[in-house]
Amino acid sequence: MATGIPLILDVDTGVDDALALGLAHVRPDINLVAVTTLAGNIDVINVTENTRRVLAFIGAGAVPIHQGASRPLARAHRDAAHYHGLNGLGNAQFPETDTQLGADRGPAAIIRLARQYP
Repeated sequence: MATGIPLILDVDTGVDDALALGLAHVRPDINLVAVTTLAGNIDVINVTENTRRVLAFIGAGAVPIHQGASRPLARAHRDAAHYHGLNGLGNAQFPETDTQLGADRGPAAIIRLARQYP
């Protein structure tokens, strides 16, 4: 079992979150137990794909990814593609990956993992 502080990152993977994923992965004092995704910079489908590709690219493809909310609770989703590019990563291209998503949705994964790592 990995050592370090258990961490779940909830991301809308764009350039800033790609950096955060990389930093969390290489820090020996962090145990990145899962990543959850949500709509933000772009839609949740592309955010989740970005997350899969970034994690695989940095050698963290084994970290479970759980897709979460496709829109905010209280308003319509407004993306930021005009700032972050159409793919949310400044139009940078990462290699494809065949990593699979976790079985449960983002919020359920957060609750389950918070109980597992109190």
